[in-house]
Amino acid sequence: YQWRSTKHEWVVGIKYRELFGLKFSKDLFGLAFLGNGPYEGKNADISNTRLSYWNYTGILAGVIKPINTKSSLYLGVSFLYGLNHQSLTTKDAHIYTASEGEYIDTKGDIKVGYKEPGYGIGLGLNSTYQFQKGKNTFALELQDFGFMQFQNFTTYEGHSDYQYKGAYVNNLTNFTGDSLFSDYTAAGFAKKFNVTETKKSKTVLTPFILSGHFARKLNEKWKASVEVYYTYIPAYIPKVSGRIFRNLNSNWNVSAGLSYGGFGNQNLLLGVKKDFRRNWSFQMESYFLGIAIAPKNSKGGFGISAGIRKGF
Repeated sequence: YQWRSTKHEWVVGIKYRELFGLKFSKDLFGLAFLGNGPYEGKNADISNTRLSYWNYTGILAGVIKPINTKSSLYLGVSFLYGLNHQSLTTKDAHIYTASEGEYIDTKGDIKVGYKEPGYGIGLGLNSTYQFQKGKNTFALELQDFGFMQFQNFTTYEGHSDYQYKGAYVNNLTNFTGDSLFSDYTAAGFAKKFNVTETKKSKTVLTPFILSGHFARKLNEKWKASVEVYYTYIPAYIPKVSGRIFRNLNSNWNVSAGLSYGGFGNQNLLLGVKKDFRRNWSFQMESYFLGIAIAPKNSKGGFGISAGIRKGF
């Protein structure tokens, strides 16, 4: 929500973000989807795996200050409330499957952390600089750059050297004592893999967003834009997008473009926007080029993003 005073424009709002990033080796992908059969008598390399999951909400407030007639600067702050946070990191780690699956050897350095419910509090800074000259518009934006602290954050960390030969369970329905349900908990795995469990407060850098945007109005119906976007999450690489927009009439707008980066490689972007009465608008964009041209090797995948906006 925004409102304007004599010299400034004030902004307040709420936000919700849920992010998941996972960086892993080809062998870990094979183990997850094919099982350990293809690795019989071999070492599967699962080194340098990184996982991060975030789920948080927040309240934001800020002010937009005009610098001159062509540029403005937005400065704001977000008060963040963490709902869930989980992380996993492996360094030099391998899994060996013996012939005929007689046993499995695991070796490596591992660090796992989680807080669920992950009640944490944090503070993030937000800033946007926008400059307009003629038909050109340039914007640079930073969102949620800050830290969040979690109390009693559980961490399992250490060097694991463990041989697994299967498990014998007397009674699958026994929820206490020596049973499947007591052995295969987080604490049970920590004990088996000889890693240390600690619970203490932890301060984590938030998954901030940094983006740059350039747009040029070609005429009354056509506009072109280029955007660079990055979010601080494992496996995400800076994404570069180029789009062309066309106004069909005063209410409808369509777009098409190409992007490279993000969680995958190339992607085709197709979008549509519809304006309604009382400053309501709906926008949707799909992306699917990666899986269309190389389904077996696709990293970009496909999907749809959509949003509803209300102006005041």
